[in-house]
Amino acid sequence: VLESNAATGGTDKLSLSVMTDVTELKASEDRNHRQAITDHLTGLLNRQGFEAVLDRKIAEADAAGQELACLFVDLDRFKWINDNMGHAAGDAALRDLVSRLQKCMTPGDIAARLGGDEFAMLLLAENAEARAIEMTALIAEVFEAPFVGDARLSASIGIAIYPRQAANAAELLLKSDIAMYAKKRDGKNGAQIFDNGMLDDSRRRAELE
Repeated sequence: VLESNAATGGTDKLSLSVMTDVTELKASEDRNHRQAITDHLTGLLNRQGFEAVLDRKIAEADAAGQELACLFVDLDRFKWINDNMGHAAGDAALRDLVSRLQKCMTPGDIAARLGGDEFAMLLLAENAEARAIEMTALIAEVFEAPFVGDARLSASIGIAIYPRQAANAAELLLKSDIAMYAKKRDGKNGAQIFDNGMLDDSRRRAELE
């Protein structure tokens, strides 16, 4: 009996050790996954994480019979901060911006840093265009206060709506990007909703190049 008990105790310890190893491995995998989809400067999703969430939000929109707005946000004059004040100042400005943007968001809204000074937001709503217009007004207020070293920034924002203007995630992101560049060419500092004329113009430019 004593030998049996000792053997059982040894098995219990082995089982506990295996369970601990599996739990630690799962936690490590989760950490690695979070790191892979997170922008380390701002704590937002990175492009990889955003593209994965975009597919999920489109599925949510389909299931709920709602629309999804994608806002492509590109900062105006951000390069001036990096060039004249240094990259540390640029990093501080980006962190400050994200803190301000998060105060504009409601539960369910998604924000990501796609790279450099490019950001994206996803807004799920019955009328996603109206919700996007409301958000762009809030974003404009974010830029009223100066950033690091009293530097002033603004943003050019492109908006595309699923499923009205895009049939899938890649198309939604592309068309919001096209709308953003149309706003850049139109004088920056504001928002532009995608229309098919922009796509034709983009194709003509690509062919010309």
